[in-house]
Amino acid sequence: MVSYGPRSLAGARTWDAMETLLSTARKLGVNFFQYIRDRLSGARQMPSLADPIQPRAQTMDLGSS
Repeated sequence: MVSYGPRSLAGARTWDAMETLLSTARKLGVNFFQYIRDRLSGARQMPSLADPIQPRAQTMDLGSS
């Protein structure tokens, strides 16, 4: 049987986290699959996604949350 989507709460949370990472990587021009491979292998040769986010956030007037 083939299904689409999560089958548990943990699966839903994981699905959401991966979708968020994919979207963020896409917006930053980072290859998502290379990034995941880099992180899972422990190589850590690619910069954290936070690195390009921080300078962009400083140029935006986001206010406090």
